[in-house]
Amino acid sequence: GSAGAKYVCFEGADKLPNGYYGTSMLLAHAMDPMRDVIVAFEQNDQRLTPDHGYPVRIIIPGWIGGRMVKWLTKIMVTEKESDNYYHFFDNRILPPQVDKEIADRDGWWYK
Repeated sequence: GSAGAKYVCFEGADKLPNGYYGTSMLLAHAMDPMRDVIVAFEQNDQRLTPDHGYPVRIIIPGWIGGRMVKWLTKIMVTEKESDNYYHFFDNRILPPQVDKEIADRDGWWYK
């Protein structure tokens, strides 16, 4: 049921080598009116173009652009964070001293 819902997962139509592109965020963040998270289908009073995610994309102010899933096909409310490959291994911001070797060894991808 919805009582355990803690996350919102987003998935796009772009099929990549490790599955469809996707990510997630806390449900409380997505629903916070001060955060202005939106599902967008227009920009500047015009329909989105394919380069900008037509027909619809998620906009998450203050987050890295790669988390703003384009060509949005699914929005799922779940009890757990997305297990999507790209949620962990794409557009992840790590401290400058953490390279791929350190991230793999110390589990930084999942922090």
